[in-house]
Amino acid sequence: MNRETASFAEKIKKIRAERNETQRQFGLVTGFSSSYVCKMEKGKANPSHSSLVKLSEKLNLPPAYFF
Repeated sequence: MNRETASFAEKIKKIRAERNETQRQFGLVTGFSSSYVCKMEKGKANPSHSSLVKLSEKLNLPPAYFF
């Protein structure tokens, strides 16, 4: 996992923890499966540009927040 991936993974996990949501709950809110949320948190998956925009919109954060 490179530094950029680690940073993204850490931010996703932090956001979910701050919202006090399980991976399943977070997935329901954001429109991603819980397994995909898990992979993002472990740095094993990175969303495409369109998925990142969708994630940002659902969380009311600018896409630049993740970088």
